Amino acid sequence: MPADWDPSKDKRLTAWESTQYLIQALDQKGKTGAAGLLRQLGGDFGDRARDLAYRLYSICERKGWAAEALAYNSIVLAWPEITRLAQAEPASDDARYKDADIFQQE
Repeated sequence: MPADWDPSKDKRLTAWESTQYLIQALDQKGKTGAAGLLRQLGGDFGDRARDLAYRLYSICERKGWAAEALAYNSIVLAWPEITRLAQAEPASDDARYKDADIFQQE
């Protein structure tokens, strides 16, 4: 999966694709990274991705596909925190680095 994927430029965005990229973001960048992607996707695709992940988890669990089930379950379990982080205001560079001013000399 391309690391530079941008959902806003994807002309045929699907719930499947969104789910896979959310899992990848959670795995590689943690809940904050997944929240950033969820913010880009918007609530509708995010909800569809969560629902699909839950459904796929159930199927994998029933079929005994542990590795796949774990990936889908990870997004389902982290979903409340991911949505909370996605709804929070993203930190701007100014806010993030404002304390760095104390190290500058006049």
